[in-house]
Amino acid sequence: MSSSLIIMGGSEHMSYGFGSLLLVGGIAAYARKGSVPSLLAGSILGTALVGSGLLIHKGHHFEGHTTALVASSVVVGAMAARFAKTKSIVPGAIGLVGLGSTLYQGKKVLEWSPFQPPE
Repeated sequence: MSSSLIIMGGSEHMSYGFGSLLLVGGIAAYARKGSVPSLLAGSILGTALVGSGLLIHKGHHFEGHTTALVASSVVVGAMAARFAKTKSIVPGAIGLVGLGSTLYQGKKVLEWSPFQPPE
C-alpha cells in the first residue's frame, strides 16, 4: 500500500459525501438547464464541505465541523425556500440531507468545542 493512502474516519464521511453531492448536483444543474446559480452554490458549498472533511481528517475537528455546520445550514435555508416556491422533489431531498448534516455537524461541534464547562 502507498503511504499517501488516506484512511477516512467516521466523522469525515458526512462532509465528503454531502460536499460531493452538492458539487455533482451543481454541475448537473448547469449542464441540464444552464443554471449558473446552481453551479456557483454547488461549487462553493460543496468545496466548503469537502474542505471541512479535510480539516477533520487533519485533526482540526472543531473547525471542520463548524465549517460543515455553516455550509449545511446555508443549504437547508436555500433549499427550503426553493422547495416552498417550486414544490419540486429535488430541493426538498437536498434540504432533508442538509438538515441531517446540520444536526450531525451541530452535535459534533458541541462534542469538540474548546469552550466546554468544567466538570
